[in-house]
Parts: sequence; C-alpha cells; structure tokens
Amino acid sequence: MTRIGSWLRRGAIGLAVLAGSIVLLRCLRPTPAPGSLADLAHQAHTRELARRAPLRQVTHGATTADNAFEHYATAMRTWDAVRRELGIGHFTWDSGKARVRVGDPEWRTLAGDELVAFRRSIAPVLQSLQRGAHAADTSPRSRHDSSPLQLRWLLDTEIAVRLHEGDGDGAVALWLDGKTFALDVGDLPGRPDSESVWTDAAFATLSPTATSLLDAGLTVLDRRLDRPADAAAAIANYVIPLTDGYYTLADWSAKEVLFAWEFGFDPTARHLASFESLFAQLHRLEPVASSGRARAAQWADFLAAAEGLANGTYMSGHAAETARDDDWRRLRLLTNCRQIRIGLAARRGLPLPELLDPFSGTQFRVERTATELIVHAEAPPHGPGPARWSLPAAAALPMPGR
Repeated sequence: MTRIGSWLRRGAIGLAVLAGSIVLLRCLRPTPAPGSLADLAHQAHTRELARRAPLRQVTHGATTADNAFEHYATAMRTWDAVRRELGIGHFTWDSGKARVRVGDPEWRTLAGDELVAFRRSIAPVLQSLQRGAHAADTSPRSRHDSSPLQLRWLLDTEIAVRLHEGDGDGAVALWLDGKTFALDVGDLPGRPDSESVWTDAAFATLSPTATSLLDAGLTVLDRRLDRPADAAAAIANYVIPLTDGYYTLADWSAKEVLFAWEFGFDPTARHLASFESLFAQLHRLEPVASSGRARAAQWADFLAAAEGLANGTYMSGHAAETARDDDWRRLRLLTNCRQIRIGLAARRGLPLPELLDPFSGTQFRVERTATELIVHAEAPPHGPGPARWSLPAAAALPMPGR
C-alpha cells in the first residue's frame, strides 16, 4: 500500500507540474496581432463571395428568390436519410451492362420494381438540389456535415439512367443544375465529362431542344469558370474554423496537443501560426498567370515555399495543395466545357466556335478524320487531354473563321 501510495503521490505531482507548465506556457507564448489572421481570412472569404455573385447565373429555366444553400442542405439531409433507410453504402452506374449497382456492402444490381422504388425515393433529393441551382441568393446560411461528393455520385448515376432511357432533356437539365451546385459548394469533379457523360451515345439521345439547352448552359458555365481562383479564399476555408472557435481542446488528439508544446499545448494556436506564415507566401501567386502552363509554375513555387515553412503543419500543407487542386479542377472543367461546345457545333454542322485552351492560352487544335472529331487540349496531369466524338456521315464541318 505504501508503494502504491508513493506512486499515486508521484503521479499527482507530475500532473500538477504538467498543468502548471501548460498554464505558464500559455501565459508566456507570443500573442499574434489581434484578429490579424482572422481579418485576412474573413476578408478573403467576403471578397470571394462578392466576386462570385455577379458571375453566378442560372444555366436554364426560371430563377427564384430563394436561398440556394438552404435547398442544398435539404437535399443532403434527405439523401442521408434515404441512404440510411435503404441501407445503401455505395452506388454506381455500370455503363458496360447499363445497370445501377449498389453496395450495402455487397454489390448487387437494382432492377425492375426495386429500381423504380429507388428512383422514386431520390426524387425529393434531386428536386431540392435543382431548386437550389435555380435560386438567386447564394449567401451561405445552412451548414450540413454530409459530403457533397455523395450527391455528385447520385447525380452522375441518375444522369446516366436518364440518358440510357432516352430522356436527353431531363439529363441535360440535371447535368447543368449539378454543375451549378458543384460550383456553388466548391466540389468540382476531376474526370472529364466528355468521357463520362457526353459521349457519342449521349449526344444521340438529345433532341434539338436539349442540344440547344446544353449549348446555352455551357456558355453560362464558361463565363463563370473563366476567372482565376482566389487561393486566399480557398485557404481561408481552413483558417476560419480555427479563428472562430470551431475547435476545442477536446477535438484534438493527444499527439496534436503534445506537438503544440511551444504554444501552451494549444494545437489551434500552432496551426494558426503556420497559416499566418502561409498567407505571407501568397504573393508568389500574383499576378495570376494568363495560361495554365504558366500558372503551374506559380503553384510549384508556392507549394515549395509552403513545404519549406519552418512552422508548417499538415493542415496548412493540405490547405495549400487543396487550393492548387481546386484551381486545376476549375481549369479542367472550363477546358472540357469548351471541348463539348466544339463537339456539339460539329455534330450540328455549325461553324466551330473560336475558343482558347485555358492551359495553353492558344486556340484549340481541332483534328478531323473521316469519321471522328478530335479536340486536342493539354494532357494530364494538368489538362483533361483530347476529347473525341464520332461525326455523322452527312455532317459538314465549317472550321473557325470560315
């Protein structure tokens, strides 16, 4: 008992010393300029919202006075509830066998009445999302913890089903609304839609009305995408939860707390110091280069500086890489939208629009074989690469400027 009592006393003394050290270190740690980083982050976020608003247009149909994010939050909550009720973990469209597959966790095929019931259950989800895409007010109000990625997968699957059923009009409307949603919430896809959606088979299902709707919607998306990404705003998305008290000490692991010993065992303060250093490197991305190739050099310089920060943390490093990746996704989507516009014009026998490849900064190189149109673009890892479509035998191909 004496030995146990001795260890207990030693433990109590150790805890007291540790607690005293934490208090002392927190009192002695340097305090950053009041609100300096918080002000920078909130200013960047406000600036991004102000820049985004004039460019954000509904791609088709009527516009309402609703708030888009309230509808998006409803869509995500509803979809989470549907997935729980049906016990669906994963789902996809099997293009090779033209079927919907779900994993829960074993993969199986949805068909017949079960597929009808599934699509009926997701109808409210899609309706809420599309209402959001047609809402004029895009000031964020509602927060939902579900990932937009789940909705993107749902959209991809439903669009594929509609195209398979020959519902080109419905597929075009949902695809355009889905891209508006993706831009609103900052969840852009990485795979070119010329490969995954707007293939030869998909184009063949489109009525003249749907084709015109797609072309007009692509033009609207082009205007919104054709602007430089604000790296400060992208990084601010990581900073604001730290400065606004989103994290408490209980949210951090013991490892995080120990790593922050120089900051009074406060991981939030440690990460904020790193972000302050990262913000000081943003000048490396200015002025914004005029082409994706030149922009790649700017990003390489910025990321090298971020990696070399003496007080860098995994969070600031991840934020820097995410900002770069968001910029690439924007440029890839812009490139692919323009490729699709050229492909649509060719299949309709119209003059090809004179459009620039955002990565090279020069006009797209368009190649035509006896049966195929190829719109060349910068190859991965940066650009989406060439887009290919078959040409109807009777389709004339007026080249740009002719």
